[in-house]
Amino acid sequence: MRIRFLIVFLVLSLAGLIQARETLIKAEDVKEVTISFMPWKTQTNRRLSAEDIRSNPNYRFSVRMPWDIKALLKHLPLQELKPTTDEPGDTRLVIDFQLANGSRMTLHASQFYLYTEDCTFRWRVTPKFKRFFRFEEMSLLK
Repeated sequence: MRIRFLIVFLVLSLAGLIQARETLIKAEDVKEVTISFMPWKTQTNRRLSAEDIRSNPNYRFSVRMPWDIKALLKHLPLQELKPTTDEPGDTRLVIDFQLANGSRMTLHASQFYLYTEDCTFRWRVTPKFKRFFRFEEMSLLK
């Protein structure tokens, strides 16, 4: 009986996590997106945090138009985020979503992983993702 209860609990918890990731950010709930970026291969003498990048980025963009926000969200693999307990790497990209209800949600990325703000979920960064977020060579939504 206990094992059955545990299995049901785990299945429901996993379903809840999947649903939470899929509804993590809806375009219609986003008022503005601010992207702060330092080139991926920049070398520093210490590990940079999301706040470090936010306060001193090489590039900063704001996206306010609904169709641009939708296009940006298509490049973010929110459904592919997986639970993690690892420490985040050296941050290079910060994506702040200002929501219509006044709250802020943040994603940040190192060269290797994209993390949720609390670092409980991550996704392995791909070359395609890095190319999209390489502002020194291209515009945001090409």
